Amino acid sequence: MGNSLMCCGPVTLLPLINHAMVHIYKSLLFISLALLITSCKKEEDKDKNNNNNSQNTAPAPTITELKAAFNGTEWIAKVETIECVFVSVLGSNSITIEGEAEDGSSITISLSLWNNNPGTFEIAEVGFSNYVGMTYRTNNSVSYSAPSQSPNAGGSLVISYWDEQKIRGSFNFVGGQDNSNETVTLTNGTFSILTVN
Repeated sequence: MGNSLMCCGPVTLLPLINHAMVHIYKSLLFISLALLITSCKKEEDKDKNNNNNSQNTAPAPTITELKAAFNGTEWIAKVETIECVFVSVLGSNSITIEGEAEDGSSITISLSLWNNNPGTFEIAEVGFSNYVGMTYRTNNSVSYSAPSQSPNAGGSLVISYWDEQKIRGSFNFVGGQDNSNETVTLTNGTFSILTVN
């Protein structure tokens, strides 16, 4: 009696196991197909107008450039030196834009604790969000920054287009030094970058 149960038990379970496996495979196939269709639809809808952030106030950039008026004189970065780096760690976003002119001077713009949306951001000494810093470095490595200990240092950054691949905006600032009253002024600053790293 014991042998007949052993013999027949697995044989009678085999059709049940096969039937269950068929249902599992069908379910997995259905779920995979549904996910594939959904992800394709999202890719289709993504950024149809090359402007996937509804808060953008300017069109997407078409060239890469970084320029400003430095103490009233035009300052232009060499295109090959212009870089934009975006970092997002645990929901904390930061972006750095920099470029160097023919004479070796450079501009660096940083925005930390950013909400990842276009807008206007003021330079402030202390802040819990949207911390902005800007630096102009001369060709002999003298730096003028905002914020700094200089009472005249300040300015603002405007991001008018952002889609995590391209960025456009404007800036102006008065940069100072911690150990001097000397300042530099950058006005009418603009940037448009086609490739964000």
